[in-house]
Amino acid sequence: MQCRIKQGQVELNGEKPVPELSEALLIARGEIEEKNVRIRANADEKIKVMEQIKSCKISVTEETLNLEKKEELIERLNSMIKEIQMLKVKKEMQVALAKKDTKVNENEVKSLKEQIEKVRKEGEKRIQLF
Repeated sequence: MQCRIKQGQVELNGEKPVPELSEALLIARGEIEEKNVRIRANADEKIKVMEQIKSCKISVTEETLNLEKKEELIERLNSMIKEIQMLKVKKEMQVALAKKDTKVNENEVKSLKEQIEKVRKEGEKRIQLF
């Protein structure tokens, strides 16, 4: 409960239905305003600290997400490496890769072209029959 007194305020304990004025304290308005200024300054400092904590938490979260993305990328690359290692390579291809023998590669390309040509001719014959 507050009672207005000229040049100040009196704050009374509101627990009792009828307050006793003997327990009341008279505080000058200047002191109250001075304390309010200090309270606001402390509140401003606390808000600044809380904003720093918030920005720090945001940066930690971003870095955690970046780390998870990089770990997923590493996992995908490792699985691709395993797939490549598990591929079966013919003996001729192994020799070609090891020696970089162009003749073997040319022979392979030539045989593949011949197979393609045979399939195309067979397809044209079947089209003509229909």
